[in-house]
Amino acid sequence: MPVKETTEMKGKTPFWTMKTAKARNDAGEEEQVGEIRIYGYLLEDSWWDEDITPKAFIDELKSLGDVKNLHVHINSYGGHVSAGFTVYSILKQHQAKVTVYVDGFALSAASVVAMAGDTVIMPGNAMMMIHNPSSGISGDARDLRKAADVLDKMRDSMIAAYQDKTGLPKDELITMLDDETWFTADEAAEKGFADIVEAPLMAAASVKPGVVAVGNVEFDLTGYRNVPEGLKKEMEGKDLDSTKENGLAGNAAQDTQKAPEAAPGISSSASAEEIEKAVKAERDRIKALDGLHVPGAEAIIAKAKYETGISPEQAAVEIIKAGILAGTKAFDERKSDADDSGVNVLSAVNNGAALKNADAFAEKAKALKESIEKGREVK
Repeated sequence: MPVKETTEMKGKTPFWTMKTAKARNDAGEEEQVGEIRIYGYLLEDSWWDEDITPKAFIDELKSLGDVKNLHVHINSYGGHVSAGFTVYSILKQHQAKVTVYVDGFALSAASVVAMAGDTVIMPGNAMMMIHNPSSGISGDARDLRKAADVLDKMRDSMIAAYQDKTGLPKDELITMLDDETWFTADEAAEKGFADIVEAPLMAAASVKPGVVAVGNVEFDLTGYRNVPEGLKKEMEGKDLDSTKENGLAGNAAQDTQKAPEAAPGISSSASAEEIEKAVKAERDRIKALDGLHVPGAEAIIAKAKYETGISPEQAAVEIIKAGILAGTKAFDERKSDADDSGVNVLSAVNNGAALKNADAFAEKAKALKESIEKGREVK
């Protein structure tokens, strides 16, 4: 849905921000990562203003240097299709690996930008929406026919982007666009629009009838015809606890009751810095859990990551209690590192069946702790 630009939008800052940060790659090596935040509207005519142009976007992206990874955070209503496609094309052509994080909403043209991600990650209460492009053009019959042809070409380009990411048949995507389809994170992952679903992060808050705020960005959803029931109730200002349907508001309501300690929900009044800290903390937790690598403990680790939300240390205790550590190759490989580390935080607990004596158990516990600490070295 195109966004009508207001006078206030003119001369304002771009709809993106960029910076670099240090992080560790899959090999555990520290490297520079480019971070792009697209919050709010993908502006229309302003995209071609002197200070807000495709060239400005490209120049700023180049200024990040030779980064091998780009992290793109999206919480956007969408905007003009041309702006969305330009950003999508620039990201697709970049040499870096692109990871997209849908922090709240990726609606309309913003969903096209999300398709540039080699990996697309959505918190459990985020949402994505796709629909046909529309226009507010006026004129005679010739103008309207020409506009219709342009819209058809835009739709074909959108379908190509969605199809490249999802592999869905064209006919199915056309139906989704015609129907104005909203996806929860799980639904987006099921259809291929997203790759990973993480713990819920942001809650929606009602601003006024028809408007919700997510992560300090207000979304006026009154122009949409197929808004999920959960969001409709939230826009009516009803109590979140009464929302049962799928949708960001409904999931946020339920998760305030059971949010895991490592990934608490963030209120709509949270600052961008607070949101970033919470997102990083959750990713660090997941990375540390992935770093355990204990054969036979896959179910415990998966439950810790996606259900209970417990810390890596707590997961380690669960693994120890289950007796999975006895004779595992993972600990044998880490034993020498553990002996040199001097780490002796976890107490020895003799479970009898798992290990022959407490000393051996303590060595295994120290090795596990070392593994956890290595996995959490993310800056």
